[in-house]
Amino acid sequence: MNPVLFLSIVFSFFAGAVQSAHAEEQSVLLQVEPLEYSLDIVVDYENEQVAGSCTVTVENTSDKPASHIPFLLYRMLEVTAVTDENSQNMAYRQELTPLKGWEVIEVNSLVITPRNAIQPKESRTVTIEYGGTLKGYAEQGWRYVKDHIDREYTMMRYDGYGYPVLAVPDDTIMYKIAGFRFDYTMNVTVPKGLVVANGGTLTGKRETDTTVCYSYRSIKPSWRMDIAIADYGILQKDGNTVYYFKKDIEGVEKIMNAMETSIRTYSDWFGPLKDFRGFSIIEVPVGYSGQADVTAIMLPSDNLTSPGTIEIVYHEFSHLWNVQPLDETPCRLESEGLAQFHQTLLRQELDGEANAVDAAVERYRERFRNAVEKTPSFMTIPMCDYGVKSMIDYTYTNGMVFFTILYRLCGKEEFNSILCTFISEYGTKGAYLKDFTTHITDNAPELPDAFIQDWVYTSKAADLITGPLSTDEIISLYR
Repeated sequence: MNPVLFLSIVFSFFAGAVQSAHAEEQSVLLQVEPLEYSLDIVVDYENEQVAGSCTVTVENTSDKPASHIPFLLYRMLEVTAVTDENSQNMAYRQELTPLKGWEVIEVNSLVITPRNAIQPKESRTVTIEYGGTLKGYAEQGWRYVKDHIDREYTMMRYDGYGYPVLAVPDDTIMYKIAGFRFDYTMNVTVPKGLVVANGGTLTGKRETDTTVCYSYRSIKPSWRMDIAIADYGILQKDGNTVYYFKKDIEGVEKIMNAMETSIRTYSDWFGPLKDFRGFSIIEVPVGYSGQADVTAIMLPSDNLTSPGTIEIVYHEFSHLWNVQPLDETPCRLESEGLAQFHQTLLRQELDGEANAVDAAVERYRERFRNAVEKTPSFMTIPMCDYGVKSMIDYTYTNGMVFFTILYRLCGKEEFNSILCTFISEYGTKGAYLKDFTTHITDNAPELPDAFIQDWVYTSKAADLITGPLSTDEIISLYR
């Protein structure tokens, strides 16, 4: 066959498959949530391959029967079999599919069809056999998703779909994953000399002449599983663990101290964490993003080697006290904006960096001024809509400005009391943004109603952030 014609046919086939998959996926809803994950993974470094078996128990949390169980895997991972809890083969299809909202990213979209629809509140268990390689998505624009198989450093996590992730290929609803809570176990087999790091409890280590299998169990229900593999050093203290690259040993004590200080400070302010049984920090190479789970933080190397970067520890530990948002597309003011404020406040109060908060406010205000020059429509969007309008990046910075002003208006004692009582009331059930702002006004009697309205629910905040008034002058408007 003519090679050009052959390639044309192949291209047309895959293009048609992608279009067909994308069109068909629109009718597949995410009606189920994971209750439990069990992973068995073998990493083959010689061939840069991974082979996995993933057993997931899901529950239909919707009010209608669920006819599909959708998963996403990395584009170069192929599913070879799907079975039910009775080891019976299940019908499924997998197709390379663009991620809606970020079409340059392609995923392997797996849709499993149970023999009988899953009724509301009913659970089912499926086992997915899969294998292939990982190359990350950095070249497609997700710069921090560099997941790949390499003896020096290997990463598998939900961000890169390094294992089957319960989801549909739509970027606008991927945030729902952070609301999932499931238990997990995992067995990861690697060559001897390498260490598998995870935020769970190490339950076993089985060795052969050439390999070692690390077994972990989740400490508490989680929303993600992070698997990092390298020649790690391990520092443990009072139930806390740091997995570090041995070349960075000089920075390990600093990180452990920052972890302990963060936990102690936030516990003093907002109350101790419930069922705290230790925490892990896992070092990742520079260029990978910092990520936080309920029991672990993925921490880029420069936080161990460069002074002044310890704030990411303060930021990520702040999230351990967050209340789960219930809004359909949360703006994350009460999580990311608050954590951004806390990371700077701790730098100022614990590390003695004078005026760190004021300097950050001015830096963030200037950043937003530059942003609206390029995108004037930002001036019309209230902070409550930052999630809907894909402006989460500015929730971090403008949200930090909001909390700085609130802190100055209320004072430290009242500010901490507001957060403490909010966590106490909503920590186990979650809250809408409206619950949070109402709680502020109900517990800050001297705070004018206009403050919350201006800064959260109208575009007045954009005017003030970009305007000529100093921070002190803005604060005086609400006294």
